[in-house]
Amino acid sequence: MKRYSKLSLIDANPARRADRAKVLAESRFEITMFSTVMEFCNHGDEQTLIFLHDEGREVETLLLDMRQRHRWSAMLAYGDTADPVVISKMILSGLVSYLPTDFLLSDFEGLLVDMAEQITTLIDLRHGSEAAKRKLQVLTVRELEILNQLQYGSSSLEIGQDLGISVRTVEQHRYNILRKLKLNNGIDAIRLQIFSTIT
Repeated sequence: MKRYSKLSLIDANPARRADRAKVLAESRFEITMFSTVMEFCNHGDEQTLIFLHDEGREVETLLLDMRQRHRWSAMLAYGDTADPVVISKMILSGLVSYLPTDFLLSDFEGLLVDMAEQITTLIDLRHGSEAAKRKLQVLTVRELEILNQLQYGSSSLEIGQDLGISVRTVEQHRYNILRKLKLNNGIDAIRLQIFSTIT
């Protein structure tokens, strides 16, 4: 994550924001604090890593603002949400990753180290959806249909019923999608599909 030297910390709770800034103070980032998403949208630097407390619809609001302005910055969130479905939906919408509110500096830095290649790839894809479109060209029409349904959270059983094929056939198509795209998991394939639609 050497691409970023600045971090925008967005948190509506002043005490928690100060506490989280204190934890992050030992990182290599220059930290700018904002109390609301709108404050960041109006005054923040686009060339920053965004770290946002998830409290309601903040992630969704910021992602919508980025889409409307045709810009994108890597965004991480922290919060008390433990529901993997909710977190997955945020990630599918463009969030890079999610940490618990009481994260330590080692958690944050470990995430950046572990995900540096993925985050860099994600950023490059966001800025170049043509590359994602080219990568998806290796898929068959059926594989693209299945990937599209996966994007909306459909299970293999639901996809099979909808397309009139067996669950085993759906699973074989999913395997082929990952193999052809040289990806390790379905979430990365779904991200690629989403990125290809960005104009």
